[in-house]
Amino acid sequence: MFRRKPLSFARLSNQGEQNGPNLVEPLSMNDRCDKPEKSTIDDLQDVMKRLTLAVNVAETVMPKSSSDYIPNALLNITISRMIATEGKANTAILLSTLSEMIREGVDPENRGPVKISGA
Repeated sequence: MFRRKPLSFARLSNQGEQNGPNLVEPLSMNDRCDKPEKSTIDDLQDVMKRLTLAVNVAETVMPKSSSDYIPNALLNITISRMIATEGKANTAILLSTLSEMIREGVDPENRGPVKISGA
């Protein structure tokens, strides 16, 4: 007996009950953006580069035993800020969607920022 492979999150997320399946795979924000959105993406990437440099500096001045906690600390800070900005319910939805995308191999570093909310 053959077992069917379950549909991926990306495929399921593109199916609408009323309109049927949408066979277009999700695109990165870099693939389909207008000039104002491109400016926002550029600003976001600039902030990410600056924060990465700041984290790299922090790693060099912290004892090795402390620097091992940096990823967890950054995650805690980020989630706390997300909850303060988006609320608990929206943060949970965003993190769940992000979890599915990571599980499926989406790589924003190579594809560019991926829109996980809105359309």
